[in-house]
Amino acid sequence: MSGLERREAIIRRAIQDAELVACLKPVVAAGFGVIPLRRLGDVLTVACSPRANRSALRVLRELLQLEVVATPFEDHLLREAIDAAYLSDERAVNFPTFLDPDFLEDPEAATILGREKVEQLPEVRSEQAPGRVTLATLAFRTRLIDSDAAPWGGRLPSPERSRVRLGELEIGWRRAPRPILFDAPDELGGLVVTQYRSSEYRHLRGGGWIDDHGIETEFAPELPLVIHPTEIQIVGITASGGLRVHVYEQEHVFEPGGRATLSLTYHFLSYGSRMSRRIELEALEVVCVDQDQLERRGGACAWGPLELGRWFGLQDA
Repeated sequence: MSGLERREAIIRRAIQDAELVACLKPVVAAGFGVIPLRRLGDVLTVACSPRANRSALRVLRELLQLEVVATPFEDHLLREAIDAAYLSDERAVNFPTFLDPDFLEDPEAATILGREKVEQLPEVRSEQAPGRVTLATLAFRTRLIDSDAAPWGGRLPSPERSRVRLGELEIGWRRAPRPILFDAPDELGGLVVTQYRSSEYRHLRGGGWIDDHGIETEFAPELPLVIHPTEIQIVGITASGGLRVHVYEQEHVFEPGGRATLSLTYHFLSYGSRMSRRIELEALEVVCVDQDQLERRGGACAWGPLELGRWFGLQDA
C-alpha cells in the first residue's frame, strides 16, 4: 500500500466515526481545513493542509482548548473528507468575516471563528406606492484571492489550472422611450433587477484562476434580494423608488436617476488559509415608473452598444 493509499484509508475511517466527527463544528472543520483523526484525552490529532497557516493552527488550539497535533494530508483528500463529513446535502457554512487582514492576531479570533456569521439585517420593507415598479441595472464585480499563497509575481496563469466560465445572459429590461420588459412574468412585483456579474477567483495555488461571467435578471416578488450571500442584499424600496442596499452591516440607497458605486474588502478563513474578497457594486441605472407605462415583449433582449459596453465594463455614454 502506498503512502497516499494509507492516508486515504486513515481519513476514510476517521469520517466514519460519528463521535470523532462531532469534535468539530462544520464551520470549524471547513474554516480551519481540518479533519479529526484521533483523540486521546486532551490531545486531538487532525489532518490539515501542508500549507495551513500556522497562526490558524494556534488559534484552533485556543478555540478547542485542546492540544492539537496537526498532520499534513493532501488538499484533495481533506476537501473531499470535509464535504462528506460536514457539508453533506449541499449544506454550506457562512464563514465569519473580518475587516482586518491580520484577523488571526485578534484576541477574539478564536471565539469568532468558532461560530458561523449571522448578518443582522435592518427591517425589510417596501414604501413603494401600489402599481409602481422599480427597474435597476447593477454591475457586480468581485475578486477572491488567497492571502497565504506564495506570490505569483508577473508570470502568466497556468493554463491547465485556469478557466473562464460563462453563465446566463438574461437582460430583462431596457430603457427606451419607455421601459421594455423581456419575457417578464404575468404577475409583476415591485422590483426588476438586471445584474452584470463578474467573479474572479485568484485563490488557486500554482498560478491558476477562474473567471465567472454572466448577466442575470430577477423579477423579484419578495425582499430581501440577495446580491452576495450575507454581505450584500437589497432590503427595501423607498417611497421614491430607490433601492435600500445592505452592505456589510451598513445601509445605502441607490436613488432613481443617479449612479453610485459601493465597495468593500473583507477577510475570512477557509480551509486553513486567509482569504481576501473585494466586492464592488455599481448602480448603472435605477428608474421607477407606473406598471402601465411598461412595454412587454417576448424573447430575448437584443444587444446594442449599451449592453456590449456594460459587458466589457465601459462607462455608459
